[in-house]
Amino acid sequence: HLVGLHPEELLTARSIEEQERLFAKNISPFFDSMVIRTLGRLPVTMFGLGIPPQQLYELKQDLAGGDSLIDAYRSRAHKLACGFPINENYFAWQAFACKYDTEKRAAIPEYLKAENFDSLKANSHRIRTGVGSVTDEIRDYPAGTFDRFVFLDAQDWMDAATMSRLWQQIAEKGAAGSRIIFRTAAAASPLPRNLPPELLNRFEYHADRSIELFHQDRASIYGGFHLYSLKS
Repeated sequence: HLVGLHPEELLTARSIEEQERLFAKNISPFFDSMVIRTLGRLPVTMFGLGIPPQQLYELKQDLAGGDSLIDAYRSRAHKLACGFPINENYFAWQAFACKYDTEKRAAIPEYLKAENFDSLKANSHRIRTGVGSVTDEIRDYPAGTFDRFVFLDAQDWMDAATMSRLWQQIAEKGAAGSRIIFRTAAAASPLPRNLPPELLNRFEYHADRSIELFHQDRASIYGGFHLYSLKS
């Protein structure tokens, strides 16, 4: 709204074609604003948005010749706005209107859908929260306790030593066949250049499946999705 645009209009679209039209009208021009293009080049702006230096560095590695960070943001905003039907993409609702679809209740997370309430209630006792290092959490449990690991974009915040300690614990304590998923700002997985070869070789990278799942990622703000499994 500060630059005279109304991104929430996108939520009224009835087709992908209409989403494309409303993106061109209300979202794409945002990235052409001189103020936005200037602020978007400043690292301090990125840090204020929760993008750490390491993640910003990774993002820059994916830029094509002549492209800027603003171009990358526009491309990812386009996927978010037009890559999926808007009536079911609750990530887009949050990004462009700061709300969920509370009227039709279609573009809302699974845990907020009425049909899932009884299942959540019946299993709520199995949820445990904690504050601390995920590496320490894995280390403090017996081997085989965990066989699924979801790290969101945490890898982008880690240096090589921290990342290696985490994956060493997964290798030592994870059940055989454990699956690990995470997202990254850049397209490529950071593991090959950060983990010692002998540690990396304990895991299998599912490249084709990772690409397939990346294209299904409705959040659309990341450059890559990665799936690994612990070898037997």
